[in-house]
Amino acid sequence: MTKKGFTLIEILVTVGIIVLVLSLAGGSLFYILRSSSESRKTLYQKREIMKTYAQLNNQLLCIYLSSNKTYALKGLPGATNGEDEIHFLTASPIFSDGIAEVGYGLIKNQKGEILLGYSEIPFPVKGDYAEAKMLPLTPVIKGLKFRYLNQGITLDRWEETTPPEKIEITFWLDNEGKQTFSFNIRPANRALFW
Repeated sequence: MTKKGFTLIEILVTVGIIVLVLSLAGGSLFYILRSSSESRKTLYQKREIMKTYAQLNNQLLCIYLSSNKTYALKGLPGATNGEDEIHFLTASPIFSDGIAEVGYGLIKNQKGEILLGYSEIPFPVKGDYAEAKMLPLTPVIKGLKFRYLNQGITLDRWEETTPPEKIEITFWLDNEGKQTFSFNIRPANRALFW
């Protein structure tokens, strides 16, 4: 007697093995795709943080002092933690005099989400700086904290005619301040006078 075809048990075992292999492969593929998406998000966050850090660092290295300003750098604590603001004069290639008053602070977008804002207006300012509108800089940063270190003293506010020795800056990547990125910047020692 010759055997033709497969028995029901052989077919069921084969189908079971195929299902097992496909479910393992599908789970692995899902995990790989999810990890890839999270990696892209993390990479985007790091790129935005480094871009913002580089801009802020370069501007503070080119800080200007002005005889008609009562401060070189004005850092104000926000109404709640993580809502600080900073304003100062710096070099700016986009304005004819080459100097701008810049500001960093938090703003809300049209959806009501909090993000880092930036303003830059020519100096000397014609009108009130407070009227300068901050534009979105990056959606990654949800909170901003500045601490000013000078002669061994740490302050939450700075409104002096000279910049502090060091500024400790903390970016919040979430609204609660659980995910943070901190760094120190030393403003120019010899600020240029305008």
